[in-house]
Amino acid sequence: MKKRVFIFFMFICFIIMGCRMEDYKYPVGRDSFVVVGDGRFQILSGPMEYALSDQMKDDDLIETIISYYDDGKNKLYARGEQEYVIVNYDNNTYHKYDDNNLDKMPQKELEIFQSDKMRKVPEIETFVNNNGVSYIYD
Repeated sequence: MKKRVFIFFMFICFIIMGCRMEDYKYPVGRDSFVVVGDGRFQILSGPMEYALSDQMKDDDLIETIISYYDDGKNKLYARGEQEYVIVNYDNNTYHKYDDNNLDKMPQKELEIFQSDKMRKVPEIETFVNNNGVSYIYD
């Protein structure tokens, strides 16, 4: 009987270990809203807005994201106030456009930015309590 319980316990442990979150090459934290590929490119929630971050370069590609779309294959589309970024997370490259050079963006990609596929990022709500402490809910 003890042997069966032990085997059952080990079986459950292996199932739990197999169901853990995907391992990423780059760190994923509480502020990671969208993570693609190996984790190099992430949409992070900040105190007041969402940003598209390149974790390898520790740099924001877009500081304030308005909308995004992950095609589930290999591309993430992110739009800022005047910026457009297309990330190919299979080969860890990206193309950045702004309102002044949209004519250089391939028509197929531009149509995605103009389509209903783009999802708006949720609003980050903040309030200040009676003691002046700010709380953030997203």
